[in-house]
Amino acid sequence: MSERFADSDVVKCVELAPGRAAHAVHIGLYDQLHSTYAALETWCTQNALVLSGQSWEVYDDRTDDMSKLETSIFLRLSDA
Repeated sequence: MSERFADSDVVKCVELAPGRAAHAVHIGLYDQLHSTYAALETWCTQNALVLSGQSWEVYDDRTDDMSKLETSIFLRLSDA
């Protein structure tokens, strides 16, 4: 988002400080995002990258074919 928006019960507007993040693209249904999160977390562990606990998703829903939806997943890396 380029500007702040009002929080809802489901979505909170937060501003992230600059920093590094691990990134993966999930292709497919939203209810399978957990598998891509798990794979990205495993990759981070294997590469000795420490996670901060912050994450976010970016949705590319420009298709009507639900099996081709693309969701970018970002895991913030710890500065420590």
